[in-house]
Amino acid sequence: MTCFTAIFSLVLRPLIAFILTRPFYPGLGCGVFSSVGISLTGATPPWLFRMGLSSQNPPAQCQSFPKTSPSMYTRIVEPLHLTVHAKPFVDSLGLQYIDGFLDGTTHLHTKELISNSQFRRVFQSRESHYKHVFHSESDVVTGPEEPYLASFDICTSHDTNTFLAEVLLKRIAEPLRNINNQLRFFTQPALIRLCPSSFYRVHVDDYAGCVGYTLFLNDGWKWDYGGILTYISKDGSSSYPIFPSDNRVLIRDETLRSFHYVTQQAIYSTDYQYLILGWADSILHESTHLRRYIEL
Repeated sequence: MTCFTAIFSLVLRPLIAFILTRPFYPGLGCGVFSSVGISLTGATPPWLFRMGLSSQNPPAQCQSFPKTSPSMYTRIVEPLHLTVHAKPFVDSLGLQYIDGFLDGTTHLHTKELISNSQFRRVFQSRESHYKHVFHSESDVVTGPEEPYLASFDICTSHDTNTFLAEVLLKRIAEPLRNINNQLRFFTQPALIRLCPSSFYRVHVDDYAGCVGYTLFLNDGWKWDYGGILTYISKDGSSSYPIFPSDNRVLIRDETLRSFHYVTQQAIYSTDYQYLILGWADSILHESTHLRRYIEL
C-alpha cells in the first residue's frame, strides 16, 4: 500500500492532472459544460481541487457579485464626452441615464438577492414581427423576411421578484414621473440575466409603455464581453452603444420608437450581466406572461 501511494503521488497524480486540465475548446468558460464541472478553457476544473489533483489556486470564474464598496450617492451624468455631431443624435433617441442610481444599501442588497436567485432560459422567435410590429423603412435594419429572435434568462425567484415589485419599483418610478407625471401603470420589473451567447435582435418597445428603463448590474464589464445595448438612428446610418456600467439606469422615451438591439455576449466572457427592465404608461396595457402591470 505504501509503495502504491508513492507511485500515485509521484507519477499518476501529475499525469492525471495534466490530461484533465488540457484545453480543448479555448474560450468557452461559463457555458453548458462548466455547469457540470468540466472546463473547456484550459483552467483547472473545480473538482480537481477537491480531489487534490491540483496545487493551483481555484479560479474565480462566474462569481456573482463579490462584496464591493457601494456607491453612496446619486448623480445625473450628462454625456459631455459626446462630440458636437453625436450629441443631437443621442438626444433624438430620447435617452438619458443616471449613474450611481441605487443608494449603497439598496444596491448591495439587490446584488445579494440576485446572487441567490433562480433563472429559466427564454428563447423568443417571432416570424412576422419585422413585417408590422418592428417594421423599419431603413434598408440596413432587419427586414420582414427575417424572424425576430432573442435568448436570455429570466428570474423565477419569488423573494427577488417581490422585492423588485414592492421596493425597487417605487424607487425607479420617481425619475420616470419626472419625465411624465401622468404615469399610473408600471410593469413588474423583470430581472434578466445575460450569459455567453445571450442576445436580442433589433426591436422597439413602444407597445409596452410610453417610458421604459434599463438598470444595469454587474461587476465591472468590458466592451469586448458583448451584451451591449445599442441604438440605431431612424435611417440606420448611425448607432450608439450604451456601456453597461454597474448601477447605471437608462431611461427611454418609447414614443420615439428608437430601434435597438443587444449584441451577442461573447463565449469568453467570464461572468453574468444582469438587467432590470420595465415600462410605464398612463393607460393600462394588456399583460402577458413576461409583462404584468401594477398600478402605483
